[in-house]
Amino acid sequence: MLVTDDSHMDTTGFDRVLYYKPPFGPYPAELAETYPFNAEVPEVADSEALKQAEKIMHDLIRNNPEARFSIRLKHDLPEKMPEQR
Repeated sequence: MLVTDDSHMDTTGFDRVLYYKPPFGPYPAELAETYPFNAEVPEVADSEALKQAEKIMHDLIRNNPEARFSIRLKHDLPEKMPEQR
């Protein structure tokens, strides 16, 4: 599963693609045209938005231990991400 904040990223070889948008975190690429519905999101995320998105990313990884994640973001995530196989 690829998680990216770059809509131009090469997604070849990934079964599933999630886009990443603070403060919402990962969401299905199929919703890229409509998500987040009716919400104003600044171009540059502040630290609170990044923390919230990172928490959601942690939860996604922790709650899907059978999945393999490839995270390719323009900004760095904290070093304490859950273990990935």
